[in-house]
Amino acid sequence: MLKVFTEIKKRAKYAIFLKDTALEWSKRKELQRGYRKWPNGKPKTYCNILVMRLLTYLGYFIKWMLDPLGIDYTTPKEMMDGCIENMGKTCKEVDAEKAQKLANVGEIVIIISAFGKAYHHVALVVADEKQYDENKGPLEVQAGWFNGMFYVSDTEAWGPEWKDPRVRYFHIFQKNRKEQ
Repeated sequence: MLKVFTEIKKRAKYAIFLKDTALEWSKRKELQRGYRKWPNGKPKTYCNILVMRLLTYLGYFIKWMLDPLGIDYTTPKEMMDGCIENMGKTCKEVDAEKAQKLANVGEIVIIISAFGKAYHHVALVVADEKQYDENKGPLEVQAGWFNGMFYVSDTEAWGPEWKDPRVRYFHIFQKNRKEQ
């Protein structure tokens, strides 16, 4: 029984570490909106770079969802395509409530949308001390037009579109090259 309690405590600490690390990274200068601009002068956003760099930092071998040019070129669409193509081997799709439960115990869950001409976004679901609220959805950390920690229902995050079935949650469970 003590061993089980110790494992639960360890996972809870890791979940808080993930949340704190993701939030800290979302504030980095190079991930702020407009730090760089597209050739048309529109400010770039960096949701993809935040999530990809965090996964790499945490030891996840993400070649299966990576653009051949590297992390900084990988789009949310490529990440979603990689998740779909590798379903069952490296990740599995979950619903919003399950995504929050997994994040609460230190599991990696990303939320991705890749639909429409301009609405591509990715964020990391993080631990939430509050009970899951189906009206707010999971708690996430993102870089993008707004950087920081938000509930997916917040207008700074996904807003009402978080309930669109094209917004999907993926539990990433593959961690290193040996499992690839």
